[in-house]
Amino acid sequence: MNTEDQQDRIDEYLRGNLADREAFERTLDANPQLNEEMKTTRLALDAVTLREEQELKERLRKLEAGMVNESPQAGAKVIPLRHNRRAGWLTTVAAAALVLFVAGYFLFRPAPGASGQLALSEFEPYPNIAYSITKGAGNAADQRATAYAAYENGDYATAEREFVALNTTDPVDRFYFGQTLLAQEKYAPARDIFLDLATATDFNLTQESAYYLAFANIGLGQTTEAREEITRIAGNTDHPMNREARQLLENL
Repeated sequence: MNTEDQQDRIDEYLRGNLADREAFERTLDANPQLNEEMKTTRLALDAVTLREEQELKERLRKLEAGMVNESPQAGAKVIPLRHNRRAGWLTTVAAAALVLFVAGYFLFRPAPGASGQLALSEFEPYPNIAYSITKGAGNAADQRATAYAAYENGDYATAEREFVALNTTDPVDRFYFGQTLLAQEKYAPARDIFLDLATATDFNLTQESAYYLAFANIGLGQTTEAREEITRIAGNTDHPMNREARQLLENL
């Protein structure tokens, strides 16, 4: 499918006129570039709509003030309201470029509803201090060893699968299981894990769990609740996550 055909389908989709919407949405999920083009087009169309509304309001205001000359000026070019598809596509692209140029600040700063994306970008999984991996020891069959080896290698998807298969109630294993979820931005299940661990008794990582609970809350958009906990940790110089909390607080 060429670029113009893709743009035609995007236009039809955004207008609600595309017959095979579900199939196109699956294509969007499988094609990040096409998905970005769709988002850019939506942004441009929103900007054009907003501009047209503003121009209409301004025209009505001038009409009320008796400032509008109903006849076009000599030599003025009258732009038809209904464009053909090709012209509409070119207008969309031009509008998108204008929006990106003028609204660059709003596009490149963290969005108000992004739930602290800058803070989330600072996430670093907790170092493995729970399970010693003996390289070359032939312990690949040991699920726990496999889980922690994958964790140390940064393969959090594999580590997650191994922790799930391990099906353990050991709080240390669950702590690192929660880390694999945070690393993959799976904040809801991570929050459930750290909520339990933060109030657990006889567990050496309860304070760390409270910090990561707040981190998961940021990912879920519960920034106010998270900020309160992060502020408390940042104000406690004896807290093991004090330095991380202060850095996180700066980015919230």
